[in-house]
Amino acid sequence: MGPLTINPPMRTIAADGKEVLLEPRVMQVLVAFARNPGQVLSRDNLIALCWDGRIVGDDAINRAISLLRQGLAEVVGEAVRLETIKKVGFRLVTDEPALSPGGSVETLGLSRRIAILGGAGGVLALGSVAAWFNREAILGSPRDPRVVALAERAHLIQLTGEPGTSEQAVAFYKQAVSIDPDDADSWGALALAHLLTFSGFSNRDRTSVREQMISAARRSLALDPDQPDADAALSFSEPAFGNYARFDAATTGLLDRHPDYWYAHARRAMFLRDVGRLRDSRQFAQRSIEIDPMLPIGWGNVAIGHAMSGDLLQADATFEEATRRWPAHGYLWNQRFALLLELGRYDEAIALARDPRARPDYIPAEVGEQRAALALAIQKGDQAALANARMRITAEITRDLISAQRHAPTLVAMGFADDAFDSLSRLFAVAAQSKTIALQVATVFLFRPAFAPLRNDSRYQALLKASGLEKYWRLSGSQPDFRRS
Repeated sequence: MGPLTINPPMRTIAADGKEVLLEPRVMQVLVAFARNPGQVLSRDNLIALCWDGRIVGDDAINRAISLLRQGLAEVVGEAVRLETIKKVGFRLVTDEPALSPGGSVETLGLSRRIAILGGAGGVLALGSVAAWFNREAILGSPRDPRVVALAERAHLIQLTGEPGTSEQAVAFYKQAVSIDPDDADSWGALALAHLLTFSGFSNRDRTSVREQMISAARRSLALDPDQPDADAALSFSEPAFGNYARFDAATTGLLDRHPDYWYAHARRAMFLRDVGRLRDSRQFAQRSIEIDPMLPIGWGNVAIGHAMSGDLLQADATFEEATRRWPAHGYLWNQRFALLLELGRYDEAIALARDPRARPDYIPAEVGEQRAALALAIQKGDQAALANARMRITAEITRDLISAQRHAPTLVAMGFADDAFDSLSRLFAVAAQSKTIALQVATVFLFRPAFAPLRNDSRYQALLKASGLEKYWRLSGSQPDFRRS
């Protein structure tokens, strides 16, 4: 746009050798303006386009506008600028004629089209993107530009890794396959997007989502037997919980078939953490972000892996780098706070919770203060405050048993191990009988720092048995790190 180069997947703007990395939400705002050059967008327009219609305050919009202006000024000065139209909204203007604003994808050359989609975050893998354009270059049959545009939009949304993005991506991929029912990569991306949405649906809906996922994956593989997203969706359509040997084979098989596919490495890392092989998981987690460095959740998982295997310096460094790339990212913020709490680094946890620059814009300030109060209560041993927090957490677990796996380490850190063991026992019993529940259960939390002092507790041993982990270790000849060391 004018002198400015905008690269949405990499979240960079550049001109004359200068480059600035934008936050995901700020890049979404820039893309909205760039697609409507010279047009005024109101705050309501921006909420609909960039916050998916969620209720957000003026502070969130003002912050995004301010950061965008700072980035533009640093790179191009006033050559491309954001103007305020009093009582109406904002518009992006440039002193030079604008280039084609990305919507005219059909007019772009092959290398430029790869650049638009090449970041490959969310469910869109680098291998899949390359496959789309390789087929176009070799076979001379370009994809429908509307399909490419929908894939780009799904990609940009899911790149953030924020809540609800997989559901939005599903909607875009459904539009893509309705336009071109023979597009194997759109069917594959749809299947994998379905796989990543399980946590957002009711039990009844999850059954339907699983069926849609399998159907989309099979449709994709019928068109292209080597489509990696579809292969992954079918490989992981059965739960890992209680079926670790099968899942072990599924993750290694996917890696053998698609050695340069980021999700194959990420899923192998997740599996190894679930069975307590934390040190073994690190190489796969690291490789996933080497293949696709624009996945904030991938960076968070690398940091968590370092922390769980005892390398706290490396965990801190990875979190610092990830939050530099994605300031105020929800997954990174939540995971870092939880680990600081479990590790007894209460002052750091309090500071993180209270820092408005670190808190995601969709999380209210009172939630940050609630987190800070919890860390302070544990630090001070404030039994009244801890009792109130316990009531709040156990009530949530009663409403949603799945949340027990998220809250259990916090309950242990608070001194309520009985509640943690009780809720996890109930969760494992239900998961053993329900595939839809089992698909949402991971066992990685059993190896988090909070549970380290409890490994000799008979109730902890009972959980290892109920989950099927003891059986897997015995039959596979493997052991979790805490037994190997």
